[in-house]
Amino acid sequence: MNAQTAVPVLNRGEGPAAAAFAPDRWHECGDASAGTALMLHSLGLDGRAFAALWRALPKGWRLISYDQLGHGAAAGATDFTFADCVADALRALDLAPGPVHVLGHSMGGAVAACAAASAPGKVASLTLVATPTTGMPVFVERGQAALDGGMDAVVAPTLARWFGPDGSAGNADAIAYARSALHAMAPAGFAAAWRALASFGGYADLAAALPPTLCVAGALDLSTPPPALQAICDALRAGQGLPGAGEAARVETIAGHGHMLPLTAPEALARLLAAHWSRCGGNEAPR
Repeated sequence: MNAQTAVPVLNRGEGPAAAAFAPDRWHECGDASAGTALMLHSLGLDGRAFAALWRALPKGWRLISYDQLGHGAAAGATDFTFADCVADALRALDLAPGPVHVLGHSMGGAVAACAAASAPGKVASLTLVATPTTGMPVFVERGQAALDGGMDAVVAPTLARWFGPDGSAGNADAIAYARSALHAMAPAGFAAAWRALASFGGYADLAAALPPTLCVAGALDLSTPPPALQAICDALRAGQGLPGAGEAARVETIAGHGHMLPLTAPEALARLLAAHWSRCGGNEAPR
């Protein structure tokens, strides 16, 4: 694979992106000769989370991410809903030219799926990476822990879920970035993000409107293990009237890695994405 040799994660301070997003929230690189991809990060990270993945992808893609509400340059947002997060994603889609391949990681996957279902003519494919099947009451509890004890109370247990109790081997830079991104959040924003994710209703009502979807699991994921991604795939197939195997939804598992696949397994994830995007067409929307 010919990877992009330099991936400047650009903060757009002018043009249409600045009108919809504060300048430091918007990140992009590359041209669009192969197509355009929009990536939504995990709860607790920010738009920089895909830098290693962008370096591993083939040349020719315009790659876009942004800091979701409560995160990064949008950490000042501390009172928002899941619907607000989806509206943000739809604004980002409006700024991306042509059919867009959309990827969401963890909470970003839930937001990406809802946005894709709301803009079916704009989205060429969907990729859900280590994404939960639905909202859960425990999510609210995780946010409440930050309100009760501050971010210091939640960073260590969050990193343990993401990287495993002894996941530091070979992941020191990824863990340092994740720790910094978590500490940059306000407790109220962290709690709001978890409440938002807790309200996510799952995939059954979205399936009929979604484009071809790749679900990617980490074999060692403690948060969204492979059976969770298989359950999403099964729900999508059932909702589209395709109970058996088919191209509408498929699952891949990356061995030896946990929840933070864009940070710890960018090369393996890039290979899966390149194949998925090629199958779905780089510059044509699904008919």
